Amino acid sequence: MQTTLTPWRPGLGMSAWDDESNYIGSRVDGYFVYAMNRDSDSLTRSNFDCIARDLRKEAEKHGAPDCIEEHEFGHWACGWVKQLILASNAPEALFRAAEAIHADLEDYPVYNEDHWSELEYNEAADFWDSFRPRDKVQEAAHAREQIHWCAKKPVWVYGRLDWCGLCDRADKGDAIARHLVDTFLHS
Repeated sequence: MQTTLTPWRPGLGMSAWDDESNYIGSRVDGYFVYAMNRDSDSLTRSNFDCIARDLRKEAEKHGAPDCIEEHEFGHWACGWVKQLILASNAPEALFRAAEAIHADLEDYPVYNEDHWSELEYNEAADFWDSFRPRDKVQEAAHAREQIHWCAKKPVWVYGRLDWCGLCDRADKGDAIARHLVDTFLHS
C-alpha cells in the first residue's frame, strides 16, 4: 500500500540537529504521525492529544486498537519526546485518516479549535491562580505602566482576584484586567 506518511525513524519530531545516530532505543516498524516534547507549546500539545484520541477511536472502529502507539523517550535538549506512530500493519482506513489529518494541518495548523482554546484558557487560569497576591499586584502595576490613561488607578484589588474575577473585570471594560487576561492567554 502506498502512503504519504513518513516511515518512522528516531529523529522525527525532534530538533533539526538530532539524527538517527544519537538514538539508542528500540526500533519501531511504523509510520510517523505527530510528535510533541516537554517544551511544546499549547497548540502542539492540543493537536497531539486530539489526533491521538481521534486515531484511537478510528482504530477501535476497525478492530485494530494496537495500531496506534505512543513512543516516549528522553532527549538531551528538551527532556523527552513523544511520537504518535501508526503501525505498518494498520488497516488502510487508518492510513487514510492519518493522511487526511496531515493534509488538514498543512492548510490550517489547528486540529481542534475548541480543545486548544480550552487548554490555553485553563493554563492561563492555573498560572494566574498560582501567583501570590503580591505577585498579582506587581503584574497589575506593570500592566498599568503600559496603559497611560490608567496611571493613577490603584492596583491592590488585583491581588485578591482569581482568574474568573479577573476575566469578569476585563469583560466589564477594566483596561488593566483586559491587558492581564490578554497577556496571560497569549504568552
